[in-house]
Amino acid sequence: TAAFPAGARAAFYIGYLAAQTAYNAAVVKDPASDRSFRAEIGALASRAGELPANIHADAIALSSAANATPLQVDVLATRLTLDIMGRQ
Repeated sequence: TAAFPAGARAAFYIGYLAAQTAYNAAVVKDPASDRSFRAEIGALASRAGELPANIHADAIALSSAANATPLQVDVLATRLTLDIMGRQ
């Protein structure tokens, strides 16, 4: 954990939250849970100045999608997760 740079640690945690958000949107469909996970992603992204630009943009897009459908949330969260993994 401390061996990783601060930006990488933030990306790992945001990735965990994004993966859980994608699952919640696709399976659980609990708007309250969805909002809390997305709010935490937004808070982390706003404080993590060392995030790559695409990850930061994806995190902000996910956290600010207030009226998104579960499918839209799933798409945004999956994109963020894949960007963190370097798969897009």
